[in-house]
Amino acid sequence: MKRGTLKVKRSNAVIPRQALLNYFSQLGYIKQSTAKKAIEDARIELSTTHTTWLAELSKESKKWPALSEEKLEQMVKKAMTKKYRERDSPMFSAADLCGITMRGHRKKFNHTFKSVKQGNACVWRMIN
Repeated sequence: MKRGTLKVKRSNAVIPRQALLNYFSQLGYIKQSTAKKAIEDARIELSTTHTTWLAELSKESKKWPALSEEKLEQMVKKAMTKKYRERDSPMFSAADLCGITMRGHRKKFNHTFKSVKQGNACVWRMIN
């Protein structure tokens, strides 16, 4: 099994962790009570109903750095906080995804943001 992927329990599909972050960003919200539950539900949903979307998300995510399961869970947990949930840029910290392009959510869903270096930190900048 490649680094950065996990098998879904109820399906034979392999879901890249980076595709899950992209999925949450495009979805715009995480409604489950825990990060672990949100990740598990997203894996099942992507593998059973959104196969073409999964292929697209996986293709976009190939340029991303590899993520461990712990890092994925930490990022999703952070995205569930008010600070990240209620902003227009992607719901993940730009520092964790420096150099990555993602769609925003809420009012700016149709806008694409890129995580760019600004001094010693990374910030989301709108690119369209």
